[in-house]
Amino acid sequence: MTYRVRIANKDAEFEAEPDEYLLDSAIIGGAPIAFVCRGGTCRTCLVRVVEGTLEQDLSFEPAIQPSELGAGWRLACCAYVRSDLVVETKR
Repeated sequence: MTYRVRIANKDAEFEAEPDEYLLDSAIIGGAPIAFVCRGGTCRTCLVRVVEGTLEQDLSFEPAIQPSELGAGWRLACCAYVRSDLVVETKR
C-alpha cells in the first residue's frame, strides 16, 4: 500500500510507503523538502500536517517539542506516513 503526499506550499506530490520516513519518500519522489542531518537534530525538515496522519518516530530523541507535536509539526526525516497526507514545509 502506498499513500499520496502533497506538499501544499511547494505544489509537489509523491507517493510514500508506510515503512519509509517521509523525507526518504520525498527524495525518491523528487519532492522539495529541505534537510541537512537526516537524524532528527537540525530541524531543517520540519513540516506541518494539514491533513492526514504523520507518525513521529520517538524511539530516539528527535529535536521536536511536545507543544510542536501538538500543533501538527513533525520532522520529515523521522516520521512515518500513515494515510494520504497534505503537509506544508517550514522552509
